[in-house]
Amino acid sequence: IKRGVPRSEMFITTKVPGESFGYESITKKVPQMLKELDLDYLDLVLMHAPRKLGPGLLWSLKFPGESDEFSSQSCKNQVQCRKETWQGLSEAREKGLVRNVGVSNFKINHLQEIEALNLAPIAVNQIQYHPWAPEWLKETIEYCHQKKIAVTGYFSLGGAQTKDKAMEQQALNDIAKVHNRRTAQILLRWSLQKNVSIIPGTGKPPHMKENLATYGFELTDEQMKTIDGMSSLPISDDFFFFDI
Repeated sequence: IKRGVPRSEMFITTKVPGESFGYESITKKVPQMLKELDLDYLDLVLMHAPRKLGPGLLWSLKFPGESDEFSSQSCKNQVQCRKETWQGLSEAREKGLVRNVGVSNFKINHLQEIEALNLAPIAVNQIQYHPWAPEWLKETIEYCHQKKIAVTGYFSLGGAQTKDKAMEQQALNDIAKVHNRRTAQILLRWSLQKNVSIIPGTGKPPHMKENLATYGFELTDEQMKTIDGMSSLPISDDFFFFDI
């Protein structure tokens, strides 16, 4: 903004961590984020995950009969915390502090829980997505498409831990040669043709240009099927997914 770029040309997104879940917490958190960013409104605010990530979650998963990781917060449990947070975000949207509200790492049951509140519509579900995604994740994305919930994929290139191995997959390299593109561009294009938006991050101008060039070609149906079939390869076992 200080460099002269109009605010209307920016789309600013941020996430709310589990520590800020709950009605009282979120109603304080949104104004705090606006103040820290020196903004009048946010374009999109996401609930980071359906659970609070950390040691408390691991304990809750190991001993499900006991209180969960939200027990020390005013909302007391995961279900109530999600509901109260969505209520607070919906009110922030009504006041114009937030233009859109969404979620991240939510499965179908979590989405339905929010939808049942009949508050603000779920604008986006940001979720891990690439050719090695498990079946339940694919079903979640299909559900989002059916419900007109936009899907943004992260780890489109495999993520920091598995990117190098993903780039070595022969089928991807063969398709990249046909199009005279980099293997990374093939993975990004595959996501786009699955109607999943992409958010590749890079600080290198050449890679930025290559990422934008992903919109300049198209994979054939046969090539898409080839990449779809890679979900059964051993590399699939190298990924961690938020199946919580």
